[in-house]
Amino acid sequence: ISHILDEDKDIIPTCILDRLINVYNFPHILIPSLKQIQNYVSNLRNRRISQNSISSVLGIVKEHLYDEDLDENEPFFFNLKYDKDGKIVINNGSDTKHLQLMITTKNLLSRIDSNLNGCYHIDGTYKLVKNGFPLIVLTRTDAVHRVHPIAFCLTSHEQEIDFTNFYEGLVQLSDDLDIEFDPEYIVQDAWDASYNAATNLFDNVSILMCYFHVMKNCKDIYRQYPRPKQKIIKNYIRKLHMSTSGSDLTRNLANFKDYAVNHDECKSLYYYLKRSWLKGRFRYWQIYNKPAGLDSTNSPIESFNRSIKRTFTLNKCLSVHNFVNTMVRMARYYSVKQDLFATKAVPDSKTKKLVSCYAKGNFFKRIDKEHWKFSKDVEHTINLKEETCSCCHHLKYGICCHLLALKKLKSCDEFVKKPKRGGQKKAKGALTRI
Repeated sequence: ISHILDEDKDIIPTCILDRLINVYNFPHILIPSLKQIQNYVSNLRNRRISQNSISSVLGIVKEHLYDEDLDENEPFFFNLKYDKDGKIVINNGSDTKHLQLMITTKNLLSRIDSNLNGCYHIDGTYKLVKNGFPLIVLTRTDAVHRVHPIAFCLTSHEQEIDFTNFYEGLVQLSDDLDIEFDPEYIVQDAWDASYNAATNLFDNVSILMCYFHVMKNCKDIYRQYPRPKQKIIKNYIRKLHMSTSGSDLTRNLANFKDYAVNHDECKSLYYYLKRSWLKGRFRYWQIYNKPAGLDSTNSPIESFNRSIKRTFTLNKCLSVHNFVNTMVRMARYYSVKQDLFATKAVPDSKTKKLVSCYAKGNFFKRIDKEHWKFSKDVEHTINLKEETCSCCHHLKYGICCHLLALKKLKSCDEFVKKPKRGGQKKAKGALTRI
């Protein structure tokens, strides 16, 4: 069994049993049970690499330190702690000695540049390490809502000091590499520790609450209602999210209140939403609280965190040593496959269909030199010079069918399709009974 594990370190016990039977042709009486193999493999792996070996983790960290000549895709640990003799200190993760291991690459860190137009997202993912330590991930999203990871931090705690150390390490590293890091918008869940760390460190930052997190907490209440009523309530909450101004939010909230008053079981949800998510520090989850096109939810980073478990840990909890090794692999992988940072929104297929429809109809009326009015079921004002539209879709996605249809009408960059000349005329009354 030890020989099989040397050949394939990730082999599972059932495959070991299969090899003993079909490859090594062990006599039936000598073949151990599956439970015996499982116990042996577990004990052997724990003996080879201690689950809580700080010295083995220290060896990995020392192999991946920052250097000016380091390749742009080579991972390195940053913001490390040192003792009075200048030696690296790795804490054990107790309440008095918090563990923090932060890793990135030069290429990943290039996405931290605040001159790029995109929100910062911070989130934690769990069930990665047997000790219960979470992984904090900082990312950016671009104009087409792609996730660009910046740095990873394995931490034993999620207190304000832990987030402060993470942000301060990134600030110091950005200064060393001459990259501007002064976030204007950070999207996060309802974390007081993260909120305090960011607002104390960055003067002009605005913390945006994740809309998905708000909806999830409300769903825990309204899921007990009948299904048709659930759909109605979900639409009311989405309208609150899609509010284009403070007055629009007040109007949508009043509509929701009118509905809740007439349905007694909905009153508690209405007052919960108003008390918890429309007051206090986590009330900014509407699209008008951010620039047009920027993400207002952590859904992209949630999907990214799931891909980490699916690709690198195979949905298993690893020892600290093994996961630190995995962090090195993750940083190198995402650095090499880093996509270009998109700065311009791209329309989806539904938007393109609406553009073709509106570009042919008589839906636009000129107001002045720069402004146009779109009229159909509702009216929207379009500014061609600034390329903006007053509709909620432009505010949320940075692009909309009204603006694109008007630009298509104005450009006239297509040839007219004329009908065929001298084509055969349709026979009239060919099947008419005489």
